Amino acid sequence: MTPFDFGKHVGEKPATDFTDPLALFQALERKTSHTTLRPAQEAALRELHARRSQKDVVLKMPTGTGKSTVGLLYLRAKGAELKRAVVYLCPTVQLVQQVLEEAERLGIKAFHYASGQSYPETACMSGDAVIVCTYDKLFNARSTFDRDDVAITPAAIVLDDAHAGVEEVRDAFTITLHNTDVVKAFVKILDGPARSYAPGRWEDLKSERPGAPSLEIPYWSWRTVIPDIRAVLNEKAHADELKFVWPHLRDVLDWCRCIVAPAGIELVPSVPRSTPSARTARPLTGCSCRPLSQTTQCSSANLAARPMRLCSLSHPRQEHSASASCLSRR
Repeated sequence: MTPFDFGKHVGEKPATDFTDPLALFQALERKTSHTTLRPAQEAALRELHARRSQKDVVLKMPTGTGKSTVGLLYLRAKGAELKRAVVYLCPTVQLVQQVLEEAERLGIKAFHYASGQSYPETACMSGDAVIVCTYDKLFNARSTFDRDDVAITPAAIVLDDAHAGVEEVRDAFTITLHNTDVVKAFVKILDGPARSYAPGRWEDLKSERPGAPSLEIPYWSWRTVIPDIRAVLNEKAHADELKFVWPHLRDVLDWCRCIVAPAGIELVPSVPRSTPSARTARPLTGCSCRPLSQTTQCSSANLAARPMRLCSLSHPRQEHSASASCLSRR
């Protein structure tokens, strides 16, 4: 009897291309609530995959079309392609949990990189799982992402709720002083320039008159006192209100604005640090999108010069619309 060759009747199953987010979706062990993608999701993922080598891309999607799903699939595909960590950013811990739940329904491994947690899960380092964390976890000046024993340079980043996230990033680059000793030292240093510029308003602020208007120190006066200001801030660098921001600003005080108000003093860069590629982001065909420099300045001092990909999912403040903006950078 001739033996039956089963091999001739069983075809080899083609390997799944996990770098293609649409193919990845079909291969995932999804929950029944995620059996198919919506047309808008398919179109977005197809276009993103086609442009995966393009540096800076902006994508917009209507409200309720499943931006979190697109972002997670995009990141997981990038992790498979580049074998490096990928990061999904959220403004709040509550939104982090929602993204983790969505990842579970999709069958994508994702882990919360929480505040106070020293290291991410091992699977995240090679892109086999998605890091999900808050903006503050990444952008603060003492981020564990930059610590020598962690040293994560994300291959791709999704910025969810970018309209809220941009405020988080701004806060990461803003020093707000309420500490009595530091404020007193600032007032002493600023007394001459402020009195020359606006003597009435300055006296109102010094005397803590209720309802006193804030005063921005003019840049020509501000630059003359920077050495003294830097000395004060260096001395108090480990104070809670400084330690997570001061490393970002200590070398760019020339480009900072100083605003004195009854509630305290604020230092904020007037020119966000960004790269030329970020300022010339190109939108996907058919989308009415603005360059990154006109939407959200999301490059931190530690990340601006690094090779990475960014995908920003945003909800504009207008109630009638929402969008997802995807940006990629090598």
